[in-house]
Amino acid sequence: IWRGLKLSESAAIQPSISFTKDNFLLGSWASYTIARESVQEIDWFFVYKLGQLSFILNNYYTLPDTGSGYSYFNINPSSTLHAFEGGISFQLSKSFPLTLFAATMFYGNDRDINGNLMFSTYLEANYIVNISKIDFGIFLGLTPYKGYYANDFAIINLGFSATKTIALTTEYSIKTKGSYVLNFAQKSVFLLFTITL
Repeated sequence: IWRGLKLSESAAIQPSISFTKDNFLLGSWASYTIARESVQEIDWFFVYKLGQLSFILNNYYTLPDTGSGYSYFNINPSSTLHAFEGGISFQLSKSFPLTLFAATMFYGNDRDINGNLMFSTYLEANYIVNISKIDFGIFLGLTPYKGYYANDFAIINLGFSATKTIALTTEYSIKTKGSYVLNFAQKSVFLLFTITL
């Protein structure tokens, strides 16, 4: 489930790796389903942090169920499976932990049935507060117009979450997270659970 959209029927293993230097972060994230249909995605991301602002560049690459006949190195805008997205995130303050996020796809695999780029846009407000060592979050995500996420303006990612880090030893811990998500455009609801090792 990503931004209120169901991308797969199956649970998934999602490895990631990242490197940081000063205000820069570069990383890659992937998702591989473990049952039913085969959905494979591998992305990279670049973040530059400037105070409370973060500037983000994402490259999404998702293979269809067949998973064959496609080249990772094809970046032709009319046929590539890469989608490039630019985003900006702003955290108000530590005393009022509200984060505002906006992102728009600007190149590649964000085409309508006529092959035109849709410039699909996602906007989100996320408020997180820590209570008894649990991070409780309330989030609202929407798209302002027709695109990848919905056929018109729509609230697509409304819900709440709870995140807790569990110490297994003095040096090793796992992070657990549960989320309840509503998508009004698809009239759907999801209950999610993730474990980060």
